Amino acid sequence: MIVVKILEVIHHLQSLGSRPENTVDALISGNDENEVTGIATTFMPTVAVLQRACQRHINLVIAHESPFYNHRPDAHAVDDPVYLNKMQILADAHMALFRLHDTLHRRDPDWIAQAVVHELDWDSYVTNSTIATTLPFQTHLLEIPEMSLKTLAGYVKQRLRVPFVRVVGDLNMSCRRIGLLPGYSGTGALVIPFFRQAKLDVVIVGEGPEWEAPEYVRDAVLQGSYLGLVVVGHLASEAAGMKLLAQHLQRVFSHLNTEYLDDSSPFVLF
Repeated sequence: MIVVKILEVIHHLQSLGSRPENTVDALISGNDENEVTGIATTFMPTVAVLQRACQRHINLVIAHESPFYNHRPDAHAVDDPVYLNKMQILADAHMALFRLHDTLHRRDPDWIAQAVVHELDWDSYVTNSTIATTLPFQTHLLEIPEMSLKTLAGYVKQRLRVPFVRVVGDLNMSCRRIGLLPGYSGTGALVIPFFRQAKLDVVIVGEGPEWEAPEYVRDAVLQGSYLGLVVVGHLASEAAGMKLLAQHLQRVFSHLNTEYLDDSSPFVLF
């Protein structure tokens, strides 16, 4: 019988890429000397995801985002009952929770972006050209078959299996050069120079401030430019990366049950 400790899995995860000195990648709960009984990857370690992991006899959850509602540990949350109850759920289940964020984004290309490209079935449209941008990470530039912004948005919605996407721009404009910025990368500081530096028609983002990039694109269109912005949501733009990670870990630790656990969007549309 092969015994794998949680620390061994963590070491493998850390080997996938580099991390900044102030990385958020860390073991948040659990004992890394414990034997792994099962692995789950997830975008967001919600209470529902943790409960499902426990039901599946999984004791190592690898999450992309923080379980505690802030990118970095929030000292003010330690007295909050929702925070404390979630910590108790982890403790009662003897569950290890490891956050894997920076390592995936610092790969070249970005692991998360690469997975989204694959989910969109656009692998063959990735350009090989090197373009200098001011982005703090490496992502994909794509040259897709020409289509309207409306058709593009519908295709992205269907491939990512989301109920809606938000679009800024002339729906009839022609799109060919596409930039991808998953997660919370839809800020004006990233999107605006990306349009210009990479000569893009459309940027697809996870999320960002509504008063930055969306308003820039709206003004650009009114001034005669043909630019488009597609906002798919943070979860939809990064979940594929954690699905891909589950597949990768299943190959590496083939004797362990490894699966991707997801949760629905917290928003209700009405």
